[in-house]
Amino acid sequence: RAGYSRRRGPGPRPSDSAPSTVNYAIASWQIERSRHSLSRCDHSPSALPQLGAQLVNLLVTGGTGYIGSHTVRLLMQLGHAVWVYDDCQRGHRAAVPGDRLIEGEVGDRERIEHVLRDRRIEAVVHLAALALVGESVDDPELYDRKNRQASATLFEAMQAVGVRRIVFSSTTATYGAPEQMPIDETTPQRPINPYGMTKLAVEQMLNERCTRDGWAILALRYF
Repeated sequence: RAGYSRRRGPGPRPSDSAPSTVNYAIASWQIERSRHSLSRCDHSPSALPQLGAQLVNLLVTGGTGYIGSHTVRLLMQLGHAVWVYDDCQRGHRAAVPGDRLIEGEVGDRERIEHVLRDRRIEAVVHLAALALVGESVDDPELYDRKNRQASATLFEAMQAVGVRRIVFSSTTATYGAPEQMPIDETTPQRPINPYGMTKLAVEQMLNERCTRDGWAILALRYF
């Protein structure tokens, strides 16, 4: 089956519905602009107020990849102001509008913070990551640096400029080899490879941001 969304239950296939799920989060995020409030770390769907399609200045990391480019296309069609931040090492520059692409490393604190300020970003869709299980086993240090450490740098930059809303592209690899099927959000997370471990570490960092700093977060776990 397709994967699961941590905050919403059974999740969509990335090939057809992941961008729509991302937009659900964005349409539900207008917390400061409404009378509604989101209790810290209340991740239930009912906690996310449905406030319509208010437009947002968005930064999509990893936006030149397969899921990223389709997400960018949908968000732009809906009228959001979208900027793509990608090192383009494994993506495709031609997959996104050239005037919306900013090349750079997610782990470059100075550059990412400048982009967040300069484009007046209000929310981030964080898709940038290495995602090959076999490669992660061969080179776990690379995956720790590109996935966990780079994400930590991004979150520090977001906090510094006051951006506290994020959709994170996680993975069902955080569940490892579950004892029961089907899996859901209550299934214990016991990753069995470095790729899944780095994604779980990023989820844990986001949960800390939610508790400590009042972030609004959505982690999507899919195949």
